[in-house]
Amino acid sequence: MTDSTVGQASLFGTDDEPTEAPPVSRVDPDELRHATARLVVTRDPDSADAQHRKKVLLVVHCPFCDHQHIHPGGWVGDVRLGERRARCIGQPGGRYLIKAVGE
Repeated sequence: MTDSTVGQASLFGTDDEPTEAPPVSRVDPDELRHATARLVVTRDPDSADAQHRKKVLLVVHCPFCDHQHIHPGGWVGDVRLGERRARCIGQPGGRYLIKAVGE
């Protein structure tokens, strides 16, 4: 049996091109930044909930990576707010505190 892939170029360039990941900067693990969030209600009811309520999500603007992260916020009629601590998965060691939530 022969290997039919020997000598073929890759679809998006040559195989000898180095693939480099962007450098990831680390932050102090004790640093805690404040993040703002907004409430978003899902369009469809939660089929796992016995009352079939719609879910409430916290959409957080991350102070580390400038992206939005989504966290569970309960259900309509039973929203869980308050201070929370979370980690940024895009920034190693980045922790943020969600304090102010606006609708």
